[in-house]
Amino acid sequence: MSVSADSGPAGRIITFYSYKGGTGRTMALANVAWLLATNGYKVLAIDWDLESPGLHRYFHPFLRDKSLRSSEGILDLIRKHSEVNLRLEDTPDASEASVQIHEYAASLEWDFPRGGLLDFVPAGRQDLGYAEAVSTFDWDSFWRVRQGRQLLDALREDMARHYDYVLIDSRTGTSDTGGICTVYLPDTVVNCFTLNTQSVNGAAAVTATIRKLASDITVLPVPTRIEDGEKAKLERGRVFSRRSFEPYLDFLGDQTADEYWNSVEVPYLPYYAYEEILAVFGDTTQQNGRLLTPYVNLASRIAGTECPAAVVPEIDRKRVLRSFEQSVPQEKRTIMVAYAPLDRIWAEWLRDRLRGSAHRVILQSVRESVPDLDTIDHLLVIYSRDLVAREGGLRLLRTARDRIAQGQENLVAVLRVDATPRESRVPSRVLVDVMGASEDRVLESVSTTLTLDTVSLPSGRPEPGDVRYPADLPPLFQVGLTRNPRFSGRGGVIESIRNRLLSSEASGARLALTGLPGVGKTQTALEYVYRFAASYDGVWWISAAQPSRVRIALAEIATKLSLPGGTVEEQIAAVLEAFRRAVPVRRWLVVLDNTDAPADLEGLIPSGPGHVLVTSRNPQWANELDSIDVGVFKRGESVELLSRRVPNLSTADADQLAGRLGDLPLALEQAGGWLGSTAMAVPDYLDLLDRSTAEAMSESAPAIYNQTVASTVGVAYERLTHTSPAATRLIELLAFMAPEVIPYRMISNKQLTTLLAPIDQRMYDPARHGSLIQDIGRLGLARVDAGTNEGKPAPGRRGIVVHRLTQDIVRSRLAPAEQSVRKQEIQSVLAEAERGNPDNLENREAYEAIRPHLEPSGALTSDRPETRQLIIDMTRYLFMRGDYEGCRELAEATLKEWLPRFGADDVWALRLKRTLALVLREQGHEAEAYEMNADSLERLRRTLDDDDPYTLSTASIFGADLRARGEYEKAVSLDERTLRGFREVYGDDHPETLNAASNLGVSLRFVGDFDEAASRDRDTLRRRREVLGPRSFFTLGSNENLGTDLIELGELVPARNLLEEAYETYRADYGEDHPRTLRAAVTYSVALRRLNEVSKAAAVIDDTVGRDGTVLGRHHRVTLTGRLEQADVRWAEGRIREAREIGEDVYDDFRKTRGEQHPDTIAAGNDLAIFRRLSGDVHGALALAEQTFGLLDNLFRPGHPYTLAAMISLANAHFADGSLRQVQETDTGVLQRARRVFKDSHPTVLIATVNWAISHREIDQSAASRRRDEALMMLEDKLGAHHQRTAAARDWQRIDQDIAPFSI
Repeated sequence: MSVSADSGPAGRIITFYSYKGGTGRTMALANVAWLLATNGYKVLAIDWDLESPGLHRYFHPFLRDKSLRSSEGILDLIRKHSEVNLRLEDTPDASEASVQIHEYAASLEWDFPRGGLLDFVPAGRQDLGYAEAVSTFDWDSFWRVRQGRQLLDALREDMARHYDYVLIDSRTGTSDTGGICTVYLPDTVVNCFTLNTQSVNGAAAVTATIRKLASDITVLPVPTRIEDGEKAKLERGRVFSRRSFEPYLDFLGDQTADEYWNSVEVPYLPYYAYEEILAVFGDTTQQNGRLLTPYVNLASRIAGTECPAAVVPEIDRKRVLRSFEQSVPQEKRTIMVAYAPLDRIWAEWLRDRLRGSAHRVILQSVRESVPDLDTIDHLLVIYSRDLVAREGGLRLLRTARDRIAQGQENLVAVLRVDATPRESRVPSRVLVDVMGASEDRVLESVSTTLTLDTVSLPSGRPEPGDVRYPADLPPLFQVGLTRNPRFSGRGGVIESIRNRLLSSEASGARLALTGLPGVGKTQTALEYVYRFAASYDGVWWISAAQPSRVRIALAEIATKLSLPGGTVEEQIAAVLEAFRRAVPVRRWLVVLDNTDAPADLEGLIPSGPGHVLVTSRNPQWANELDSIDVGVFKRGESVELLSRRVPNLSTADADQLAGRLGDLPLALEQAGGWLGSTAMAVPDYLDLLDRSTAEAMSESAPAIYNQTVASTVGVAYERLTHTSPAATRLIELLAFMAPEVIPYRMISNKQLTTLLAPIDQRMYDPARHGSLIQDIGRLGLARVDAGTNEGKPAPGRRGIVVHRLTQDIVRSRLAPAEQSVRKQEIQSVLAEAERGNPDNLENREAYEAIRPHLEPSGALTSDRPETRQLIIDMTRYLFMRGDYEGCRELAEATLKEWLPRFGADDVWALRLKRTLALVLREQGHEAEAYEMNADSLERLRRTLDDDDPYTLSTASIFGADLRARGEYEKAVSLDERTLRGFREVYGDDHPETLNAASNLGVSLRFVGDFDEAASRDRDTLRRRREVLGPRSFFTLGSNENLGTDLIELGELVPARNLLEEAYETYRADYGEDHPRTLRAAVTYSVALRRLNEVSKAAAVIDDTVGRDGTVLGRHHRVTLTGRLEQADVRWAEGRIREAREIGEDVYDDFRKTRGEQHPDTIAAGNDLAIFRRLSGDVHGALALAEQTFGLLDNLFRPGHPYTLAAMISLANAHFADGSLRQVQETDTGVLQRARRVFKDSHPTVLIATVNWAISHREIDQSAASRRRDEALMMLEDKLGAHHQRTAAARDWQRIDQDIAPFSI
């Protein structure tokens, strides 16, 4: 309440009285009080109708304690006075000294013009004991024994001194309290009456009594509830009442009696009969409100000057009017509170307050996704800078705007909790501002916007355990650090802190934030403190770097809480016990910032139902408390911070700078401060970092950190040199590795022992290496990584991570000669790390651990054999796992270093080129692979000899280059020589020998010698299963090879089984996107299709083609053969138009990438000729079939499957063209060639037989039928009665033969 004490009494007291109830007395007082305050007066309204208080109902929208459950009033004042005077009967001035009416008054929350004020004193606290307190109060004793007259005198003087007008609502009739209000206290009495006889007579009699007892009191008679329904009776009543009060109108002055009566006569309006509504909100001044006018006139007479009503904005008038109106009991609503992580405390506060009215409240953190609004009744959005900075937040606002536009007005309310400008997506009518608003006003505005029942909303103090209003700090808040106004990011971390601390609410929670120096542990904890302060009753921040300071701080808390204890030890014990019992502070938070070892604070960490938050760079805290490892920023957080610190910084520059700084918050703050203050360009700053990280990171310490990255790392490094020389050597070695996880097992090997043991002999025991990591981690020079793989624990990946800036600064402290030595030492450690055979899938983890450290360690420039072998093994591993681009990058980068230093004939370089050529071929660069392998083979033969294993290895893969060029006979010859060479060097079962045997089988298949190919592939598969195991990469390759052979030999079921095994194993072990998986899928689909398992073939090939383009590219050979197979599947499905469209595209792509005469292009032409003919283009089909057969007949031996398929297509094109003689000749030629190559039961022989029978049916019906029947029986036996080819033979229809290109 606001009061202005003057030198003496100045205000006037007006009592509103009525002889009978139902006159509208209380309503008149409330409206007059409001009008006086509107005109700049300080007004006090007192509800002295103790038996039936109701004045507060007119004011409840503007009161904090709307139901008066906790508000004391006039009865409480009188009772307290009486009790005091019973104890102090001999102190006559005691009552006067104790009367201060403003202690019982509550100011209405409304901005009255010109400094106006309206305070309200209720009758008393409306609790269960109120009625008894009224009925048992002894008014006679109050006057006689308890010095009631002195209290009233003091009360009158106090009220008149602080207020311009005091309006008292007196009870009806005559009573002890009525006499106080009508005779003893007032200057004026407003006597309200209705026009019935009893009311008029009673009011007139009371007026006479008042004038008799106190002639100086002015009595203003006010007729109310005037109804104009019965005109004659109304006029008689008016005449009767006016005559009755005529003797008491001496106050009129120049005004006539009729003018007075007409101005104050209050009409009866049914609208106001149902709720207690102030006329200023029920009427409007623009309408010349019928009820408001007499109240304006009455207020003007009381004030002696005009008191017009102020115009209330329509939106405010309607809002307040809704709070007056009775609400139908609502069903409990489901309310979703959507918030950005920064604003969670506001969401928790709303949850507690809305849940108090029994609504169901759901908290929804907004990150990227938009919650489902169809399952809720209302959406309450916490609007802030953090929300609008998130795409998910903007999408939510758009969705909410759309719902509002669709007419769902009451669905959404938007609570703005900071100064963020209103987005155009947010209609102003649903926006609720908290800036400068009280808690009750905010809740009222929210409930009004969402049309919630305001009466059911809780008011007053929050319930125990509820979050207090977030704009208010807790009563005990001892935090010496100010909040960082530029804090950004860490939303997920702070939410995780909150969730962890709340997860064990009953027993309390203790949580440690650990991490490298500069990641912002202190800033994160500080932001949590300020963000969630409203959920605590007491918060203490203790700088805990020194245990002695923690002890002093705890003792100071004991003093603050008035806890017993004469010594520091006694005070510490007392405060720890107070925290444990949560007395006197129930909800507490203690932050122990910048701690070192857990042992330092033993016995000093509070326990109990509160929360403890520890920050430390020492990872040992994770063994003592629940912990969160605070890492570097996510890239988006880094970009956000830099963009705020550096005006006009582009996203690209911010991203590049954040990457160079390793997303370390302290470094980002430094860089942002430097760039913002110097206007240096980002490229120049990056150049400074490259030249001297230590220099760049020594500049511009952020105020919130009070230190730089360079100083932080430098101090830690110096401490380490004094405490552990071996650990110092280790961090120097790690400075030349990548800033990624370095697994323990990789750095805990014999070579590391050799390097560290001369410094510390304890290092001969590899188990002691872990103590070095602890020393480094304790000082924050590295972070311990728990080790995960796809979100699951992976003990083999546990290791240590050194931040890139830490590495830069450590390296800068070493002389150039020392740097060179350390690089050689770490290269030797990497080379000696256990990694196994790169061809073995089980060794993937070891190679992945080494891979990122090769270039940072300088391994690519090493001339040491063990390091060069490591490079070759790594490229081989990358090739085997299908990372062709990574393999090529590493090989090319290494050759760029090796060739100038060691020359083109260097065997190490030629060995590396072998792997590079493999990658080039697999990527579709077949010409480059051929040239590289041809050159390498010639150099190896010259440098070594033809039978050297390195020469043979290159020769083995050169055969595939020949096959890719279509030089199949040359490939057979080379593969035979290579196989002989390996057998002589290694024997039959060596992996290299088996590779050579497998390559020879592929070449034999390309020249059409399927029986020999199958025989060799069967033998190779057997040996590989025995030597390498059934799931080996190479064993699966033999499955593919033999399966392909069997397809061409017509043994489709075993072929399908072998290919299915290979395909599914590739998928399981190498993944669906591995090139080998994609290659096997094509051949597997061919087997399925030719077995008439068309739907399954379609599923496999459609999925594969979709992956091919992404993984390998549109023009890769595997992609093209996959698309050709997809066309063949569409043909098998009867979708001829689609088959032709795909076939035309594939044929064009093959011609562009392979040329017209390449076997792959010719094969695609054969299938396309079939599609053209079936789609009605007989002329185009015949031309292409003739071209295809001519090319293949010149390229391959007569019985080659490609040539036989092309002859079948040509004969079928002639048949469609009506050239029967040519058909007969071609059919005869096909059948003769096929029988010379295949058995009579081979599908190609059977197809040729059926086609021959059809073309010769008119010449020799008997022979044609006999041969067709024989072929049909074998087709039914081999393919089944329902196979498409069997059905075609049964129906005397010609059969086509597609070509499926083999893998090379």
